[in-house]
Amino acid sequence: MNHNPFSLVCFVRKTFLFVNGFMSNRIAIFLLNLLILSGSLAQSGPGGVGSSTNNVMWLRADDLSASPVSTWSDQSGNANDVSQGTGASQPTWVDLQLNGLPIVRFDGTDDFLDGPASNALIGDGQEDLTILIVYTTSSTGRQYISSIKRLTTAASLLSLEINYDGTGDNAGYAGFLTQDEANTGFSRAVDAGPWNDGSPVLMTAWVDDLNRELFVNGTSETSDTDGMFDATGNTAVFTLGSFDGTQLDFDGDIAEYIIFTAALNTAERRIVENYLAAKYNLTIANDLFAYESAHGNELAGIGRVDVSNQHTSAQSAGLLNLSGASDLGDAESMLFGHDGGTIASWSTSEIPATLSNIQRVAREWRLDETGDVGTVTVTLDNSSLPGLPSEYTDYYLLIDADGDFSSGVTTHLLSPIGGSEYQATGVDFSDGDYVTFAIVRPVIQFTTTSSNEFESAGAVNLEVSLNYTISNNAQVTFSVNGGSTATQGGGNDYTISASPVIINAGSTSNNIVVTVNDDGSMETDETVIVDIASPTNAELGSNTSYALAIHDNDEARNIQFASTTSNGSEATNPASITIQSSAPDNTDITVDYTITGGTASGSGIDYTLANGTATITGDGSSTSTTLDIAINEDILDEVNETIIITLSNPSVNTNLGSNTVHTYTINDNDSPPSVQFTSTIGSASEASSPTIEVSLTGISGQNITVDYTVADVSATGNGTDYALSNGTLTIIAGDAVAFISPSITDDSSIEGGETFTVTLSSPSGATLGTNTVHTFTISDNDSNGFSGPGGVGDSNTNVMWLRADDLSASPVSTWSDQSGNGNDVTQGTGSSQPAWI
Repeated sequence: MNHNPFSLVCFVRKTFLFVNGFMSNRIAIFLLNLLILSGSLAQSGPGGVGSSTNNVMWLRADDLSASPVSTWSDQSGNANDVSQGTGASQPTWVDLQLNGLPIVRFDGTDDFLDGPASNALIGDGQEDLTILIVYTTSSTGRQYISSIKRLTTAASLLSLEINYDGTGDNAGYAGFLTQDEANTGFSRAVDAGPWNDGSPVLMTAWVDDLNRELFVNGTSETSDTDGMFDATGNTAVFTLGSFDGTQLDFDGDIAEYIIFTAALNTAERRIVENYLAAKYNLTIANDLFAYESAHGNELAGIGRVDVSNQHTSAQSAGLLNLSGASDLGDAESMLFGHDGGTIASWSTSEIPATLSNIQRVAREWRLDETGDVGTVTVTLDNSSLPGLPSEYTDYYLLIDADGDFSSGVTTHLLSPIGGSEYQATGVDFSDGDYVTFAIVRPVIQFTTTSSNEFESAGAVNLEVSLNYTISNNAQVTFSVNGGSTATQGGGNDYTISASPVIINAGSTSNNIVVTVNDDGSMETDETVIVDIASPTNAELGSNTSYALAIHDNDEARNIQFASTTSNGSEATNPASITIQSSAPDNTDITVDYTITGGTASGSGIDYTLANGTATITGDGSSTSTTLDIAINEDILDEVNETIIITLSNPSVNTNLGSNTVHTYTINDNDSPPSVQFTSTIGSASEASSPTIEVSLTGISGQNITVDYTVADVSATGNGTDYALSNGTLTIIAGDAVAFISPSITDDSSIEGGETFTVTLSSPSGATLGTNTVHTFTISDNDSNGFSGPGGVGDSNTNVMWLRADDLSASPVSTWSDQSGNGNDVTQGTGSSQPAWI
């Protein structure tokens, strides 16, 4: 046997026949081990199954463009074209026929196409075949769709037939004929059905040397143990559209025709059938792809039925390959098809808004995952993509959940693995994800352009960064600008690491290290200016110069907060915080301050204070200044709130002291509100969904909680008359009310009003008000039976009640029923209307 090159299969000797996708009565096919061929893109056949090694013929009507058809070129890579030199026998190509796609139409009289000799097509010794075809016919006569010939034209190794059951013409039959394994006779596997009613049909014929099975539209229709004899020495010509070009010609349309020289396993067969179903909008069994309406092009996929039937690597459109699923289990799959978007150019349309220097192809794939296959390896073959624009160097995979790649995108670098292939491993997709490919232009520059450090800082990192992770090392050279005022050298102000700085592949940053010398000399601020240039594998960005200011720390004077904490009532306005210097100076002493935390809200909500610079006047005597914080006094009872302020960047004539962080606490001065029932009584019909309102005497700035207990009076809880358990009610900060919601039971008993009570206790964040007990009455909604005439009956039994005193004019066209049932009596003819007196 010549088995599928992607798996090693041990077959128990039994034959199967597949039609349109189902396998039935398979006695035993055990897959001992699945061997993936080297090269991630090997699975490039229909549906990403097989390759030119075993996919020996692949005819697609959408590869044609004109009529009549003299040559139908094979797309398998084996050049097994079929052709017809006689014009009268050439079939017709018709566009826009099946799901908007073209077909090849055979007239049933003399149209046919010839191909290679049988042994040249399928190989000597070949006994394993899977053939799939999408066809349409309305003919009722016996006919052959195709024939792989035997030694002469009088018989065939394997032929696809319709409208024949083996004994005579039988309209609606589909099946195939094989020469038996002993080379002594022929046998048919057929199934009756509406396979010639003009609807598109997907037929799959599956055979090995001892087994065969027929599938129609994905369903196994019949199977048996009549295999196929090998093709050794069979030089007769393969024919499409006829048995031999002289008889039993096909009368119908063919959209696609595929031959594998392998008995595809169940997972592989289903994936190829899903490829055809998505492309031609066919309804099949085991439909694994739900997005064919917009993404049905060039479907491929991986999947597993069980350990003996799995497919683990697939390629779509010669571009996208998935393989190496980390957790592919039984009945799990991942199929993917694209929207037909162009790949002829790079575009900046619908690119991630947060990313720059990026372009993408317009084509998008969508994935349909059944189960969870784990992470996968994604491989791009760029051989059919346009060349890279100037300074664009790397390929990226983009993944998006909603199909709008301008936001919410996950990116993966595709690293070169040889030739035209680029790969990302460990990619985790979700069902329904959209996928496309992008290219990026890496930019290298300083992350920021300046910093300030004291000379005691030691090693200072000047970060150089890339905008993208790339697959090659990127680097820039650097040098110290002549405008620097600090002196370089071991005994001077600083030393610097050696040029160049290299960002390794897979990383986005590295540092130029300036080591500052902490000397004992009092001196002014000094600056080191570092420039980068001459990038490799990246474009130079705009941040090409970095200025490092070095502050002297030998000045004895320091500046700091007078204390690290202070507090005041929210009625205190402003709150003043003192900043002091250890000694005056004749030059202004300055320090920056920044709001760095706290629980209070700025911008006028709880306070107002913008970041800024505090100044101690340089008059030779001043040693302090104050920060004034505008405090907002509100009427909300709330917890005390804090403002955290941090000092930094002192002027050159001072250093920071130890008290660089100050916490100011705003003490709330508002009394807590009271919590109580809005009303002490309430009622509702037993058919309603009532609420009991609990309110505050004033809005609070914090959540208020209060416990409540429930007690029966004349009503019975636990669902008999109502359901309400003891609990705790929360009134959210800023709200004035909250509600307790009992569930009232609507029974059918006639009864009086029934009551229960709810009592409040143990408030938190509030005091208890006066209305602590609420009595709730349930009003009965059932009739007491005394609403009819004379207090007898009700609308259930008193179905009509006509009273002349309810009328007021003559003649009487309508006499309205007063029973409540609307059974009025009327008369539309004036002469027949009675008089009211």
